[in-house]
Amino acid sequence: MKRIVFWTIASLCLILYLIANFSDPGEKIKHNFKQACQEVILAREMENSSYVSAFKKYKNAIARLNNITDKYSSSDIALKLFNNQLKIGPYPFLEFKEEVVPQAKLRAEAENDSLDCAFYAVNLMDTIPYDDKLKVMKAAKLTNISILYTKNWRFRKAAATLSEAKKIVATIYSDTFKIGALTEMAQILEKVGKKKEARQLLDQALALVKTIPQNSRPEAFHKLLTTYCLIGDFETAANLINGFQATNSDQANAIISQHYAREGKLKSALDTAEKIKDDNLQAETLRVIVENYAAKGRYEKAGELALKINPSQLVWKAKALADIAFYAAQDGKKEIAASYFNEAERTAALFESFELPQKLSVINYITLRFIEIQDQENTRRLLKSSFAEAIKLPEFNRAEAFADIAVAYGRLGELEKAMELVKLYIPSFLSLDIRGNTLAELALFYAENQQYPKALELANQVAAETTLPEVNRASVLSEIAIIAAKAGDLQTGLEIARQIDCSFYKPWTLGEIALQLPCHHYPLFNNGKNKGLLHQIISELNHHSNPVLQPITALEVK
Repeated sequence: MKRIVFWTIASLCLILYLIANFSDPGEKIKHNFKQACQEVILAREMENSSYVSAFKKYKNAIARLNNITDKYSSSDIALKLFNNQLKIGPYPFLEFKEEVVPQAKLRAEAENDSLDCAFYAVNLMDTIPYDDKLKVMKAAKLTNISILYTKNWRFRKAAATLSEAKKIVATIYSDTFKIGALTEMAQILEKVGKKKEARQLLDQALALVKTIPQNSRPEAFHKLLTTYCLIGDFETAANLINGFQATNSDQANAIISQHYAREGKLKSALDTAEKIKDDNLQAETLRVIVENYAAKGRYEKAGELALKINPSQLVWKAKALADIAFYAAQDGKKEIAASYFNEAERTAALFESFELPQKLSVINYITLRFIEIQDQENTRRLLKSSFAEAIKLPEFNRAEAFADIAVAYGRLGELEKAMELVKLYIPSFLSLDIRGNTLAELALFYAENQQYPKALELANQVAAETTLPEVNRASVLSEIAIIAAKAGDLQTGLEIARQIDCSFYKPWTLGEIALQLPCHHYPLFNNGKNKGLLHQIISELNHHSNPVLQPITALEVK
């Protein structure tokens, strides 16, 4: 009985095999092709809710098409596919196979993982061939993402992302910007212990500095010097000065001294400052050292050093005195604070009449210190005084002065007063960038205090195009959206990002929002809410993947 059953089943299997392999395959090919087209149409609909599910359909479709071209290569449908004469849904075959499916895979990966989503966004950023500054930003962002991949044990992806960053650097036209990119990437790598990679980039930067024209060399050299200080390698920074005799050694020593001070190495800061011969640079450096002594509560020492600032350097002397007063006030030392604030104001009063812009700049610095300690009485007193002086200035200087006054009023919460000053005294084309900077600063202040409607109202008054491409409406909206996302209000950040009409800042912002979500490479750990936010981000990016978005351009100044 068992033998009969066995041979019966075997015979049926043989018959089915013969039918499948020796019957006319035409109907089967047509069926597979039709099914592939239906899978694609269904996948496009599913992209509205899930890129992961959609990609599964795309995979099924390409598997069916590959079956046709591999097994039935001489069939009419296969030949038409090879010649790109058939469409799979709305796509020509080659476009579907070489572009649509790989992109669908990237979107599915991005929906499953916030880090992949950020990487997907950054790759869509349009840096515009001639804008090196944007390329520096993109290279630095890719380096940051590379670090995050490393922290998540995804070493191959980390290496590939860092390689992409280096490729961006290679396309930078200006050697000065290229050095800026290399040094910024080195700083990022050094902070997370990737010393070998960081040093390799710094070696490249150093080699470039030695080859660039003499007139461009100081700026590039100072970037390199600053980087060595930021990573704590002061010895190499000091040795570099001897290797670049043609550069300004005073400026180099000022950089090192100021970084020593910010690192809390105040004795080393003072020793280095003594090498500076230029009065202005030495005064600027002493101000930084004074501030850091005051921050440590060493008011007597800070006061002694403030007195050593050359009396002719009124700007730095007054700011140093205001710094001591600020830290004393924070420390509850009211008498010390009052004494130094008074001395700062008396120093500011020593400016000559033709130095009114410098005087107002110093008064503004003192005013902001009062705002920081919430001393409204003195703040309003100084603002009233500044207003009376600023009105006497010529147009451009007046715009600069009233920009500072407007920002101060904004920080006091008096937005209407701030905007009145902007409209009255910073309206003209001559002051376009001053106006943009003022509105941006006010907008970001309100965003940091989670007053997003006010922030947006100000941001939308910034010009879409300015003489400084980095100060435009898109860049301000981007910063507001990122502030909201970092404060935990991801949906608000996303809604603001949707208003950005720039092919660089929109992907930049959406990528940064994605990075605020937990990073889990495994779908099991991704909850529905996070996945929903990632889906929205990718949809917004995908919606504008072939956009007519506003590129970053600068107005021609005639």
